[in-house]
Amino acid sequence: MTYDKLSIGVEPLGDISDLDTYYENIDQDLCQDFVILPVINGSPEKSSLIYDPNTPFSLKDTVFKTSKNTYRVIAGLGNLKGDGKDWSYEMVERNSAWIKKQLTYVSYQGCTGVLLPEIESYSGSIVSLGQLVLLVLSDAELMVEILIRVRVAGTEEDIEKKWQLWHRVRTVFLEVEDVDLENIDMWSRWFAEPVACLSIPTTLFLQNSNGYPVLRPTVQRLLQQWMDYNVAIIVSEKKENTCQTNNAQLSDYVKYVRHLHHKLPKKSQDEILANTHRDYLQAPLQPLMNNLGSVTYEVFEQDSHKYIQYEEVWLEKNNAEIWGNQVKLVYADMREWSPPEKAHILASELLGSFGDNELSPECLDGAQSCLRSDGVCIPQEYTSYIAPISSSKLYSSIEAHGSEKYAETPYVVRFHEANRVAPTKSAWSFSHPISPDILEKSKREGSPNKHNQRHCSVNFSTSKSAVIHGIAGYFESSLYKDVRISIVPETHSCGMFSWFPIYFPLKTPLSIVPGSKVVVSIWRRSSNAKVWHEWLVEVFSNPVSKQGDGHPGLLISSSGIHNVGGSSFWIGL
Repeated sequence: MTYDKLSIGVEPLGDISDLDTYYENIDQDLCQDFVILPVINGSPEKSSLIYDPNTPFSLKDTVFKTSKNTYRVIAGLGNLKGDGKDWSYEMVERNSAWIKKQLTYVSYQGCTGVLLPEIESYSGSIVSLGQLVLLVLSDAELMVEILIRVRVAGTEEDIEKKWQLWHRVRTVFLEVEDVDLENIDMWSRWFAEPVACLSIPTTLFLQNSNGYPVLRPTVQRLLQQWMDYNVAIIVSEKKENTCQTNNAQLSDYVKYVRHLHHKLPKKSQDEILANTHRDYLQAPLQPLMNNLGSVTYEVFEQDSHKYIQYEEVWLEKNNAEIWGNQVKLVYADMREWSPPEKAHILASELLGSFGDNELSPECLDGAQSCLRSDGVCIPQEYTSYIAPISSSKLYSSIEAHGSEKYAETPYVVRFHEANRVAPTKSAWSFSHPISPDILEKSKREGSPNKHNQRHCSVNFSTSKSAVIHGIAGYFESSLYKDVRISIVPETHSCGMFSWFPIYFPLKTPLSIVPGSKVVVSIWRRSSNAKVWHEWLVEVFSNPVSKQGDGHPGLLISSSGIHNVGGSSFWIGL
């Protein structure tokens, strides 16, 4: 099994006067998919008529003589007037007209997309650029993808500033330079953004003993990691190349990138199956309300690790004499069934992505009457974990539904284009069997499920700027003694894929900066007929108080409580 097809482009140096001639002369063996070329041929200052929105481009102005190869082009737009620092509204409109003239032309020619100049050139007034992009995007007839170049270079502080600029515009063409490429944490937040292209300048390449360009191992690993996100890879030719040799042509760089793609390890069948669900929003299962189809169980049964762990418990706690050669199936609600003899073991597979979200507590409480006083429950204990998470893709998927209800519904998701902005922390736990006194007390108080309600408020510290789009939820469970299963990222059971994490979305994303304190609050509530979760995220500018004095610091933003009273989603009892 190979990875998805890799798209590779080049950004050559020097002026190219004719696109068709360029493609006739390039090395056909390098399998180049596209090229980045300027819309304007040569200096944009050569004719004042070029900027006139009412004067069409002439053939001598552009590299596009025909439309034969334009589908293989990302068009670089010509420079704007002014530096963005003192743009008046008239200047914004003038630049907007200049960009729209180019966009209309490349859209007509059938180009793949367009590339705005580097974001740093607008640092004086990024708002002006944002305003300009909005004006351009308001034209529904322009059917091209708009990218803006973000050059990742310099210190970690420099990169932090670049991310802040990008966050205020939000279309990205990511260019990598010689930064700390081993700092995966620095890169992780970019994986949650809609990165379309990753540009690798030729200055990052070294020369091997045969005189050909190669990348050092840290850059190789980073590039291969990005390949798994299906971004286009661009080799950007620079004057100050490190491969100072006559042998190294632009085609050699492209072939080397292809070589790295072919070296990616083959995916296992488990990975292939799990990857079909990447960033796909699924409603959590409701086993007490719905009959699950055979396809669902077939997926479960392919998870060998889960069954190995369950089998290990059986081997320790049972022997052949208990089972004999007969198994009798009883079709009944476990909470109401009265067995002829109480059991030594009560085993269940009702753990959900958040541990309790498929009503494992309620089901095992009800079935506990079938268990001997010295009996054992499997699982014995499970703990829910949470972390704030960033994912532009998941936010966009929910927003596309156009209804607030979808933003107040939890989903089961295999996260891919997502990033936890802080490590996971525990929320709450359940253990079984519970004391009969606790069950009796809840019944006497007229709320039989009161003891299964939970609440937590968990503090998270952040060291980088990010946008919180929701809360990621996980679980870890002790099946019996030291036999454990986990989907928590830090302790994930290797090879297990039956459970994907749960995702509690936010209706409105919350921005954070380095030093922000994030407080995530979740409630597990219940009535006699249903169970539901409510959630809230708050961002504070100062460290959260540990004295419990009711003054956590300066509140910057709050998501508001979601799914109050189970208004949008609940799990039926």
